[in-house]
Amino acid sequence: MIAEIAPARDVDWASKIPQLVLLGIFSPFIEITSGLFGIIGLVILFAGLRFAWRMTAAKRLVVAGPYYI
Repeated sequence: MIAEIAPARDVDWASKIPQLVLLGIFSPFIEITSGLFGIIGLVILFAGLRFAWRMTAAKRLVVAGPYYI
């Protein structure tokens, strides 16, 4: 979409932002229409997101104190 708009010199980019955001959000699901490769792509995307979610999850803080000297 940006490649189609970019050659125009007088583009109001602020008005195009909502369209580009929606296109970015729905693009993985639009890919389903490409058949088997689209479904495989969604599975890979889902697996990658789960892996990233687990890697960046907060670790449980265990406090073993107070210690008295």
